[in-house]
Amino acid sequence: MVRFPKNFLWGASSAAYQVEGNNIHSDMWAWERKQGWSRSGACCNSWELFDKDVDCLSEIGANAYRFSIEWARLFPKQGELDQKALSRYVEQIGCLKSKDITPIVCLHHFTNPAWLVKQYPSLWADERVVDHYLEFVRVVTDAVGGAVNWWLTFNEPMVYVLQSLVSGYFPPGRVALRRPLTGELMRAVKNLAVAHRQAYRLIKQVNPLAKVSVAQNIAHVVAHKQTMKHQNAAHRWDYFFHWMFLDALAGDKLDADLDGRAEMFLDEPAGDFPSLRNRPVKDHPLGSRDPVKSSDTLDFVGVNYYTRVFVRSVPFLLPPLGALPLYPEMKFKIGTILSWLIGARARGFKADSMGHEIYPEGLLYVMEKAHVRYGKPIMVTENGVATKKDVLKGEALRGHVGSVAAALVKGIDVRGYLYWSLLDNYEWGSYAHKFGLYRVVRKDHFKRVPTAVAAEFKKIVTDAAAKHASVAV
Repeated sequence: MVRFPKNFLWGASSAAYQVEGNNIHSDMWAWERKQGWSRSGACCNSWELFDKDVDCLSEIGANAYRFSIEWARLFPKQGELDQKALSRYVEQIGCLKSKDITPIVCLHHFTNPAWLVKQYPSLWADERVVDHYLEFVRVVTDAVGGAVNWWLTFNEPMVYVLQSLVSGYFPPGRVALRRPLTGELMRAVKNLAVAHRQAYRLIKQVNPLAKVSVAQNIAHVVAHKQTMKHQNAAHRWDYFFHWMFLDALAGDKLDADLDGRAEMFLDEPAGDFPSLRNRPVKDHPLGSRDPVKSSDTLDFVGVNYYTRVFVRSVPFLLPPLGALPLYPEMKFKIGTILSWLIGARARGFKADSMGHEIYPEGLLYVMEKAHVRYGKPIMVTENGVATKKDVLKGEALRGHVGSVAAALVKGIDVRGYLYWSLLDNYEWGSYAHKFGLYRVVRKDHFKRVPTAVAAEFKKIVTDAAAKHASVAV
């Protein structure tokens, strides 16, 4: 039996492109056709049915909702603000607050305006993109900044740069599996960090009490085999993919050459990145220095947790990391057969439809690690299971909430738990993966139908909200 804080945020998450529908000015809209994906179309029609989504949140007792504002809706053309779309987002935030549901706004969830990629073919690897993003942030904060106390500047920034500039799965579709992690990729990492820091200041100017972070994908990283080379590869990947970017937000420098020491000041021009092409793979983990103590533009740590990932040492891949993590949702263009031959994932585990191992214990592990490294409050900004099997989804929900409860018992300051996702949505190329607490019957006027897990979520929230009550997890 665990007692949750009275002001604990229980809620669900979504992303504009995945639920709103008809985001025709986004770079992802044309990309769907180019890649031959299933078309997103009207998605869940949440642009028109946002009030129905709020009703769903109220039905399950949620007191928080994380959603994103689509940059391409506000600026369908460069320099041209769609005032009507902005007013609609203002209405949405007002609708949430009228039902005592805390809005948690994400400003960038994988998508950009189509005009941006046409003007800057390398997208976030071009530092000029930062100014356009800040123009968008300034418009949003001027309109709703005083009404929103929780902000996420970017969703999964490291996933985004790898998918867009290494794996080629997102626009602009760069593939660079064997190139050093410099050049476009590390320039994009720096530009995203700079953009976050500047957006942080813009938000604080409007609302000094606001809490600002990013939603960082953090998996429980495990070595493929318990040998030194695989363990070191796992440490290197964990540092690069999870902690390097957060370190740059908590301090003021980026470890641009991946030597474990942050040396590039983020308020200086990018300049030339040091070459890593001839640097050998190290036999010690990157980022093994003392925990980051400074606090600059990271008010809390937003954790997106889904699974644990096994990492294998592959010296020729992604130098100087020399590591292969096979996240099932990170679709590297290396072929299924090669993936199995050098595969880094365990076998025989419970998994969802995306191939994620269902491993709730890992959530406690990553929260503990974030707590030790930063000493900041933590919010679980995404956690969920893609499956049509409500029994499996309910079991996973209880397990992950149990890990949150265990973190509270250990004295970790966890502020909220946001389930991914409120609705069955468009999962970047497919409608096959069912994450939602609610099904969406798209052929029946986008009717929202609660799953059995929605009732289970409500019971957890109701028990937690009961006066002097504890929750059995």
